[in-house]
Amino acid sequence: MHVGVIRVGERHRRFRKAVHAGLQPKALASYHALEEHEARVFVKEVSQTPEAFRDCAKRFAAALILRTTYGHSTLTLSTDRFAQRVFSSATTFASSLAPGKFLVDILPWLQYVPRWMPGAGWQNKAAEWAENDRVLYTELLQTARENAVRQPSFISEGLLPQEKGENLHCADEYGPYGVTEEELAYIGGTISQTADTIMSTVSTLLLALTSHPAVLSRAQAEVDSVVGRSRWPTFADREKLPYVGALAKEVCRWRPVAPLSVPHASTKDDMYNGYFIPAGTTVISCTWSIHHDPTVYADPSSFNPSRFLDADGKEIGTEEAKERGHHVFGFGRRMCPGATMSDHAIFIFAACIIWALDIRPVRDEHGVEIIPPVDPLQFSSGGEAS
Repeated sequence: MHVGVIRVGERHRRFRKAVHAGLQPKALASYHALEEHEARVFVKEVSQTPEAFRDCAKRFAAALILRTTYGHSTLTLSTDRFAQRVFSSATTFASSLAPGKFLVDILPWLQYVPRWMPGAGWQNKAAEWAENDRVLYTELLQTARENAVRQPSFISEGLLPQEKGENLHCADEYGPYGVTEEELAYIGGTISQTADTIMSTVSTLLLALTSHPAVLSRAQAEVDSVVGRSRWPTFADREKLPYVGALAKEVCRWRPVAPLSVPHASTKDDMYNGYFIPAGTTVISCTWSIHHDPTVYADPSSFNPSRFLDADGKEIGTEEAKERGHHVFGFGRRMCPGATMSDHAIFIFAACIIWALDIRPVRDEHGVEIIPPVDPLQFSSGGEAS
């Protein structure tokens, strides 16, 4: 029941309505203090252990999402009972969407083949993944219930009163968000996977600042002029930091977390640019190509935050992507439900590290800086490099 892949219909509409109810502007604003706190914690952690910046970024993302979604605090990555499982779930989901990953995607009739037959092993794997997610999401929902009074969250606000649905599997009534508790558990699970997107994006942000010192210097000058040195940046500074906002957008455009979007199926026959697309056709948009279209983004291979500033230095988007300026979170009704929350997290993360840190490449044994690769085929924002 992942929000991003369930069929368009009554349930999909209820799911999206629930997400919008729980992540409306007032609710998102209530998370700002937490986002500011976790960004500062990251700065302090990475200052002490700069070689572990990937783990620090991972803890930042997990802490942010688990706290806002479930009221669960993540103090350390290694000992937290949910953080690693959430990232594992996100990785599994992403890998299952790879075009051609399973033969059944190409030959749908294979779904009717018994599990014990050769070539049907994917069914056992899918069942295992589904059960792992069910157990994880159920535990997380119960955690949100236990934390409801002490630490209200997206999930706790959508729960039925205790006396109406204590047992998740018996709760078939609609709660405040218009979904059952079982459905709410899966909606929360979908949002929790945003942690992986945030972690990858902030890692790419660090790469961009390391490899583009002039961009870092300009951003630092803007932050220093607005914030000064006596306090941390906050969301109250957002409108006065257009270059930092543009920088956050450019990170998402320059190296999108997923170069291809989630596969979708056409619901009816269609024509596009002279191509006939029959109903039921699998359609995969290439986010990378869209983000590197020179007719929309001049010199698209360059990392240039100024492309999102107008002549007066005010932050802008693009005609197609509106204020966001990119499509890293998807399109239309299938857009990632945690997109705005992610935007907020990436901005405050950028503002805090730019304010607090000088980010430079490491040096080899001869004192020469090792410039990190920025070619998309030579690096991964997840931390694996070839």
